[in-house]
Amino acid sequence: MSILTRCTFLLSPLLCVTPLLVWGQPTGLTALPEVHQLAGMSVASRCGDALSIQVHMGQRDIGRDLPINASTRFRMASISKGVVALVVAKLVEDNLLQYDAPLGNYLDSPPVHPNHPDVVITLNHLLTHTSGIRDGSGYGAFLSASYSNIPSVPVLNSVLDPGGDFHTGDMWGSAAPGEWFQYANLNFGVLATIMEAATGMRFDQIMEDHLFGPYGIDAGYRVQDLDNIDDLAVLYRQSEGEWTPQTDHHQGVTPAGPNWSEYIPGVNAVCFSPQGGLRIGTEDLTLIAQLWSSGTASGADGLPLPYLTPESLSELKSSQWTHDTSDGGNGNNYFGLFNAWARGLHLAASALGDDHVVPEVNTSPFIGHPGEAYGLSLIHISEPTRLHG
Repeated sequence: MSILTRCTFLLSPLLCVTPLLVWGQPTGLTALPEVHQLAGMSVASRCGDALSIQVHMGQRDIGRDLPINASTRFRMASISKGVVALVVAKLVEDNLLQYDAPLGNYLDSPPVHPNHPDVVITLNHLLTHTSGIRDGSGYGAFLSASYSNIPSVPVLNSVLDPGGDFHTGDMWGSAAPGEWFQYANLNFGVLATIMEAATGMRFDQIMEDHLFGPYGIDAGYRVQDLDNIDDLAVLYRQSEGEWTPQTDHHQGVTPAGPNWSEYIPGVNAVCFSPQGGLRIGTEDLTLIAQLWSSGTASGADGLPLPYLTPESLSELKSSQWTHDTSDGGNGNNYFGLFNAWARGLHLAASALGDDHVVPEVNTSPFIGHPGEAYGLSLIHISEPTRLHG
């Protein structure tokens, strides 16, 4: 295993199952920071309604000597996508979105594949990374402009349409929508924009009103949404033997943030970083895993609060893409890591490749999402096949 500079392992099954017995016992976990030279680590596991394992080690702010604890929030990288997918499932259940509807049902100028203009792109294509959209060389500049020009964000088509200010020729793959899996962050920027267009709300408010608020979760896609800025972990990488802050180095001061009063929902929600900007704690993520698994978790009042019907939950978790190498293949599985995909969720341990999240454990599938950014490496999974009744 390569050396990680800041690692948050999130083993979050709904049930205390074999993975925790093999790899995740606290006595084994406590050795990981030293073995892998980590700045810190946070692990939480939920068995039914009870937290079964909580291990928090290292420092959330090295310069101020603040420890990682149960209240620590991390910028969770691509795990953010799996949380977005959960809320999309709720909006589908509420008839505000449809998985198979053309994006033109929600956007006046929807993304169109320039090489396949007659093949409409759907929400399902975005959720399963089969839209044809790529994080091409124009993506970085578009991302920076989206963050720095709030509320006057550039429109999505400025990066996706040929001739757009940020468009480059590698923003689209060659295959038609639905034919090829290629993991791309921009899919979820488009998806978040559609969520705004369908509801008339800002993306951060959608997530708060439809998920975080009802379940009493202190989380958000803006640091200003957190209850206490001191709970937010600084993410580090090592440079010449020193831990160097990479992001969220606020030193106890909540940044003012932009003026959102003139922001128009449904133009470009990339500015909220729906693809990677969620700040949340590991223990709260176990509630998200519980919702992935059973559709119900404890609400803000401590009582069971259903989120999705069994039918909606099944639609969320059902396999939509499976790696196939015949006839030239159907996608890039990243050296065996991504072999099956649901609607926004990774189906791991599929027995098709090197995607077993826990060695020597024959569980298929784990449902969740991995993440890596700014020196943080993590995984957030649930195992829904053996539930406590």
